Amino acid sequence: MGLDNRDYARETRQGGVSYRGTGFGVNNAVRHLIIATVGVFVLQLLTTDPGGIYKEVFHRADADGDGKLTIGEIADERSDLRQLLQRFDTDGDGALNKQQFADAMINLRGRARFSHVQNWLEMTPHDVLYRGQIWRTLSYAFLHDQNSELPLHLVFNMWMLWLLGKRVASMLGYREFLLFYLTAAVFAAICYLLFGLMTGGLNPMIGASGAVFGVAMLYAVHWPRQQMLFFGIIPIEMWLLITIYVAFDVFGAMSAAESGIAH
Repeated sequence: MGLDNRDYARETRQGGVSYRGTGFGVNNAVRHLIIATVGVFVLQLLTTDPGGIYKEVFHRADADGDGKLTIGEIADERSDLRQLLQRFDTDGDGALNKQQFADAMINLRGRARFSHVQNWLEMTPHDVLYRGQIWRTLSYAFLHDQNSELPLHLVFNMWMLWLLGKRVASMLGYREFLLFYLTAAVFAAICYLLFGLMTGGLNPMIGASGAVFGVAMLYAVHWPRQQMLFFGIIPIEMWLLITIYVAFDVFGAMSAAESGIAH
């Protein structure tokens, strides 16, 4: 069936209302996804609690629920770390409360940002597998890393979506493109879950990389030799652009070991 014969590509009227020009054009599918993603990122920033991620780690590590972790438990085999943590034991009781622990971790790792919106929406394997919070297999794709000074994670993903998504959306149409994008996000989450179960790496995951990668792969299937301007300057073929994108994505996955979050 040709593009012009599809229902959503025609100037169809129902009840005398035209759907062309109402904001649901094929290229607007990409715009709407970018607006939604940037909007969620703003919500992440507005609900940020400096040091909150370490408070969450503290809460999960405090097995007896007494609101304290002993310094000996935290640094049983690291005398140098024990001495450092003792600086934050301001009440001298040999244990750190939640705020003292957060202060120590901020000192060690910088201002780690914890967003309540991210806590609700990130793809946390434990919550998906054991608490049935399946919405996380989709909602994570609208979150991005906020701990760096520049939002490169967000900018790179949205730039790739804008660069490649417009042509793919023109081929598929508004509804089919949105369905493809969201399905790719869920598929990436399922793959991450399966990989984590096999390797034991069950860190949370955020970012639109899986969904955007699906769009990039579909683009490459239809236009493999298409030349693109990398960052609007360097002409490269589509296969090379995909390779760079995969490398960026793999780097984000590897960073999970250090940051505790897969991108």
